[in-house]
Amino acid sequence: MTGYSSEELRTMTIDKWFDGEDLVRVNEAIKEVFEMGYAEVEANLTLKNKERILVRSNGVPLNIDGKTYFAGVGVNITEQEKDRIELRKSKNLLEKFFEQALSGSFYMMIDKPVEWNDSIDKEKMLDYIFSHQRVVKANQALLDQYGFKKEDFFSLTPNEMFAHDIIQGRRAWKEMLDNGHVHLITEEKDVSGKDIYIEGDYICIYNEKGQVIGHYGNQQDITSRVEADRKLNHSYKLMSYLIEHSNSGIAVHDLEMNYIYVSNHYLEQYGIKDQDIIGKNHYDVFPDLPQKWRDVHQLAMKGIVSKADDDPYYHDDGTIDWTRWECRPWYLDKGEIGGIVIYTELVNERKKLELALLHEKEMLETTLISVGDAVISCDDKGKILIFNRVAEDLTAWKRLDVVNRTIFEVLNIEDVAEKKNLVAIMELVKNNKKIYDLNDSILISHKDMKKLPIDGHIAPIIDKNNYILGTVLIFRDVTLMKQRQEEIEYANYHDPLTGLYNFRFYEKEIKELKTNKNMPITIVMGDINGLKLINDAFGHNVGDELLIRTAHVLHKVCRKKDIIVRIGGDEFIILMPKTTEKEAECLVQKIKEAMKKEKIGAFTLSISLGYETIYNQDENHQEALTRAENHMYRHKISENISPRNKTISIVMNSLFEKNNREMLHSGRVSELSVSLAKALGWSEDKINELKTSGLMHDIGKIGIDESILNKTGKLTEEEWRIVKSHPEIGFRILSTANEFSEIARYVLEHHERWDGKGYPRGIKGDEISIQGRILAIADAFDAITADRTYRKKMSVTEAIEEIRRNSGTQFDPQLVEVFINEVIKK
Repeated sequence: MTGYSSEELRTMTIDKWFDGEDLVRVNEAIKEVFEMGYAEVEANLTLKNKERILVRSNGVPLNIDGKTYFAGVGVNITEQEKDRIELRKSKNLLEKFFEQALSGSFYMMIDKPVEWNDSIDKEKMLDYIFSHQRVVKANQALLDQYGFKKEDFFSLTPNEMFAHDIIQGRRAWKEMLDNGHVHLITEEKDVSGKDIYIEGDYICIYNEKGQVIGHYGNQQDITSRVEADRKLNHSYKLMSYLIEHSNSGIAVHDLEMNYIYVSNHYLEQYGIKDQDIIGKNHYDVFPDLPQKWRDVHQLAMKGIVSKADDDPYYHDDGTIDWTRWECRPWYLDKGEIGGIVIYTELVNERKKLELALLHEKEMLETTLISVGDAVISCDDKGKILIFNRVAEDLTAWKRLDVVNRTIFEVLNIEDVAEKKNLVAIMELVKNNKKIYDLNDSILISHKDMKKLPIDGHIAPIIDKNNYILGTVLIFRDVTLMKQRQEEIEYANYHDPLTGLYNFRFYEKEIKELKTNKNMPITIVMGDINGLKLINDAFGHNVGDELLIRTAHVLHKVCRKKDIIVRIGGDEFIILMPKTTEKEAECLVQKIKEAMKKEKIGAFTLSISLGYETIYNQDENHQEALTRAENHMYRHKISENISPRNKTISIVMNSLFEKNNREMLHSGRVSELSVSLAKALGWSEDKINELKTSGLMHDIGKIGIDESILNKTGKLTEEEWRIVKSHPEIGFRILSTANEFSEIARYVLEHHERWDGKGYPRGIKGDEISIQGRILAIADAFDAITADRTYRKKMSVTEAIEEIRRNSGTQFDPQLVEVFINEVIKK
């Protein structure tokens, strides 16, 4: 019809066919189809060859897979319209049709008048007329209808003209003769034998006697109109078929609410599929229809469209159907409302799915709100769809503030290691369709520009067709974790007391430093003098302070490139890259001088140092460290005697300064011990040694808290355990100096008993040194003859009796008798 191929038509829009007012009418009709469910329109259509034809088109909506399409049937009615115009003119101007030379005009005359009444044999009369009537006048249009030449047509009789259907011809002529006129639509053949359809008006011609002398007629070739009507009828049937078999429920009513069209789906929805309801009234079919729907129908008849996406329909059995419906008017050609169209669709499954999705969404949102990670979901353009509470907390944005914003407007993420920002990361995720891990990343909120270390990932959201629907960001604040990691890493490579590097770091660093560019490397080994003695004498707090001060000195003297390591206890290592032996010697001397200037109370800091230099990266650094350590110990032996002796003196003085009673007590114990040694006839050297032992026998009390030493009441078990530790403390202090090694033993044993029930070792009899046994007697005698906070002193007589009572159990019995008779009584 249009001259276009199907491929061309599929690429065209209707504005290629219609223009001006025709295009407006067609667009309105299409809109009417989607609103009313049906429309009809006539408009001029431009063909491919630029000619124009008049087309009548009928349209209905067609639902396929949930989408609504426009389905239309168009018929070319150009010639039909022309024929209608001509025919109407012939009817109105019958008397003048020859004058105006209307198409199909002709005279047919009988060679003699015919009397036509009930008394004659009409069949014989028709035989005569069909044999003797001739065309006497015809215009060109009539000749064109049949394809005859003028001279051939004028010789034809009715028998010849109606040879293809003589019975129909005779019947029509009889009606014309009976009534004086007849209007006919006949199927005839032209000169070529082709079927044509003729519509005409035929009138008898009478003479003055009332006899029929012929007839004249005006006829039109309506072949094209008949064919158009057939097509139009087909379009109506097609539209009816489309509505009837639509997947949606569709009912078309007139203004009286009688059914015109109805779909099978509609009948099934409402349980009336076995009824023939075309022509029936809607309210008769549904007599109990609620007033709500009747009101909707009345609104549609006033031109008001009503609709709902999910409306419950309650059945008598109590079940509910969820429906999507629409009710709108449909219009006649002149724009008048012709009735209403009701469109309904059961959406039970969709409603179930919506409720399930709503439940799932609520569950998802509840889950996302509850999880400890921030969750942000975006569409494929980056527009934010989900923004949970943790995301609010970490970005300072509120969920309502990010609506209609893209993720890029809200924040940025920097991958520190890969040096990529959020835009680049999102592009990678979309292109690769893979998860991107956000390790060692920084989040920057555009709300407050705060930087936050995060860990997490960005993942693509992919549908079943492998298309990217969007992305989801899941991340968490790792500030505390990073701090903890840094703390762990720091603790892994640092000494917790001094803050210096530890031996683990040394082992790692020495391997990395051993390159030609760092040669030569000098390894310095250091050991603090007297740390153990100070720990035993004054406690680990003072010892820790000594270590911290030493670390401070090393930091102050060493260079930035030097690596200072505490490898445990009182030992240190200094790694000196690019340092010769001579340069190291200078640095070592500076360290010693700086240490001499540092004091903790009366103690001067002292450290022994040794070093070894590596000149080649292939040299064994372990062996170099051993040589440095040996070098350090050689210095320690020669340097350590004087400082240790001095330290012990400081310890004794500190004890006596702290407790004057201990000083007096130690003096008396020393004096009593010397007197007993003289009574035994000892040498002067042994007496002097014992004298020193007496002075130092309680040196271990320097490590006991004064509150325990000076307690007026009875000691608790724990306090007594602490007091009993002083012989061991004294032993450890004195053992640090070689010259006090024997005295250390006497001090350790001065609370042992002859019967083995003493402390700390529980030895007995001659297993105890004689010096220890003498100190035990002198210590006990002075203790009971001096006032204490918890008791009064004994008299000498009482004390002698107490000593003698414990002779053989606590004390050496022979020494007791010498002590009493030769020392106390004299």
